[in-house]
Amino acid sequence: MRITSPRGIGVAVATALAALACSQRAADRQAMTAALPAPPPAWTAPVVVVLVPPGPPAPAVDPELLGTFRMTRYYVAHEAEFKRAPAPAVATDADGEADDGGGDGDEVLAATAPAATGVTIYDDRGCRPLATLGARFYEVMDVQGTGKLRDGRVVNVSSPCSCDTSPCYRVMPRTSPWGMSASMRPLQPFRTVAVDPEVVPLGTLLYIEELDGLTMPGQAPWGGFVHDGCVIAADVGGHIDGMHVDFFVGRYQYKKLIDRRRRMKYVTIYDGARRCADGARGWVAPRIGS
Repeated sequence: MRITSPRGIGVAVATALAALACSQRAADRQAMTAALPAPPPAWTAPVVVVLVPPGPPAPAVDPELLGTFRMTRYYVAHEAEFKRAPAPAVATDADGEADDGGGDGDEVLAATAPAATGVTIYDDRGCRPLATLGARFYEVMDVQGTGKLRDGRVVNVSSPCSCDTSPCYRVMPRTSPWGMSASMRPLQPFRTVAVDPEVVPLGTLLYIEELDGLTMPGQAPWGGFVHDGCVIAADVGGHIDGMHVDFFVGRYQYKKLIDRRRRMKYVTIYDGARRCADGARGWVAPRIGS
């Protein structure tokens, strides 16, 4: 039996009490930590939006003024609106019989002598006769450049004529119901203008101030709309020189209606490249040379 001295017992008790006290302090700290409120979430700086007042708008670019032009109007001549070409007259002799031209010496009566039978036009590609037309209708068609025959064919003047006979014309396809321009694009009523190419290059979009807001005669898709002033220089003419545009109106009746609504002997024309660009005014201009 091992006998422990009183001093040894005291040291052991003191050690045990110290360990107990240390454990108690650790438990107290843990309890105090659990009782503390949870820390706030990490702080995030607020997003600051600075509203900057807009600056002055970019100055509008004024369209280039091309000048004041004399304006005329052209159209498709309709044969149905003219008298028919006279039938060939038959010459008769003094006995009232048809003169066969045999030179039998009979006098040909002046009242029954052959009369003018009109003008025959020829196909520019085959040189075959297309039609014989009344002189007045042919005269108007030749000036306008396009005509619609009684049988429905639309013909365009074609020059120079390489046939032995003249004048030469070309029958238009169905895709060109109003005829063809000098730039080989279908004519469009109220959109095509003829110009002097030395003043206005073909293919140029133009804005005619006096047309803007004017209701066009006719029905859709060619007429019956409020014009926006946009046209395209796609044609030429023998009498179109210098500051002169010829506005294609489709029909003679439309020409008269437009003249009644607004007499436009002279018009103000601007470059329409920006104002009349494709889609800008709801109208897509045809491409020239494409």
